[in-house]
Amino acid sequence: MEFEDAEFDLNWMKAKNFIIVGIVLLFLGISMLLFIAATFSYMGDHWRTVSIIGEYCILLFIPALIIGGASIIFGLVKR
Repeated sequence: MEFEDAEFDLNWMKAKNFIIVGIVLLFLGISMLLFIAATFSYMGDHWRTVSIIGEYCILLFIPALIIGGASIIFGLVKR
């Protein structure tokens, strides 16, 4: 009986980790989207570094949102 409880706790911890990673990735994707909006609406001169970060944010915010959402769903289903 104790072994089954320990196995359940281990599975719950794995599912909890998926949920936490998913939430972090969702917040990361949303913050990248806000950074993209701020970068495109800015009319002054950009530093080259900010421009490069904006380019990567454009490429990576959708995958971050998709992977984050999938991780949350997988964690909830696995629980």
